[in-house]
Amino acid sequence: MYKSNHCAVKRVSHTSLDRLIYLIELHPEVASVPAFAKANPRYRPGMPCYYAGSTSQRPEDRYAEHISGSKNPSKIAHQFGRALRMDLVPDQKPIRREWAINKESRFARELRAGGNGVWQA
Repeated sequence: MYKSNHCAVKRVSHTSLDRLIYLIELHPEVASVPAFAKANPRYRPGMPCYYAGSTSQRPEDRYAEHISGSKNPSKIAHQFGRALRMDLVPDQKPIRREWAINKESRFARELRAGGNGVWQA
């Protein structure tokens, strides 16, 4: 039997694979907010509205912070958030922060292309 006197432990840095994309469904009234309307010129009335973000926390915990208004919430997500919609987020694997920013933007563009309204922080 092989014995080892030490174990190699890889430390995970904050710049490692630690970000998740998340999506919050927003109340349809958000479409009447001027800044939201300006960010979504191709929004089709009646289509869903969302807040897209990325976090190093569990998405459920970040959603709770938005809704409660604690720890740097998005004003839009705080006022109009209805439900966490992780079922709509493809590929829910942790990624680097830099990649998450790009992936979040691509995801928001894809949703907008379908007529949805999307807010990003």
